[in-house]
Amino acid sequence: MIKMRIWILLLLVLGICSCVDQISFPLEKADTERLIVSGLITDAKGTKTIFLSTTTAANRPPLFVNGYYTQNDAPRPVQNAQITLWRAGQPLFGAFQEVRAGVYEYELEEPLEVGIPYFVEIKIGAKTFRSTPQVMPSISGEDALSFSFERARIADNPDAAQLILKTELTLPQVTGEYYLRWSVEEAYFWDLTFFPNPFNKPPPNCIVFA
Repeated sequence: MIKMRIWILLLLVLGICSCVDQISFPLEKADTERLIVSGLITDAKGTKTIFLSTTTAANRPPLFVNGYYTQNDAPRPVQNAQITLWRAGQPLFGAFQEVRAGVYEYELEEPLEVGIPYFVEIKIGAKTFRSTPQVMPSISGEDALSFSFERARIADNPDAAQLILKTELTLPQVTGEYYLRWSVEEAYFWDLTFFPNPFNKPPPNCIVFA
């Protein structure tokens, strides 16, 4: 009986001090999977990376992992694709190499030329996808991002934790439209409530990345 009480108390402590790190959102599923392409091609030489995956779908088949079939809505990597970078209608020498499941890299030895149109071609089985050709701009903007943690009154909480983000953006003086691309990773901070416990310690900060 004493052991059972100890186990119950331990489970209560773990439940109070634990951090929930999974958030489920309702999804509107299409009939078929869609291709997700994530990457950035710049004029600087070096490694260029492209990530290929697929969205969930209403008729998505289950995934066979470790001897079991499982079904989830997480993006799945696309393997065995052929990716090439094209310059002025001609493919550059060499192709992207798959270094991990769904991750393709290309080592650019020379900087890309300004004023020349480039696009990416992706072949997956019998399907071919091409990005819209874009001319490499001659000048680009500059930005700086900084952050700080502060506490302030929010509603009835006089000491709520908050994250302050500051950004400075300098755009060049050009004629025509600007092309902006922002890559954002979301993080949620939960200010957990402290309840008295045998260890007399507050719960740890809970941060969930999405």
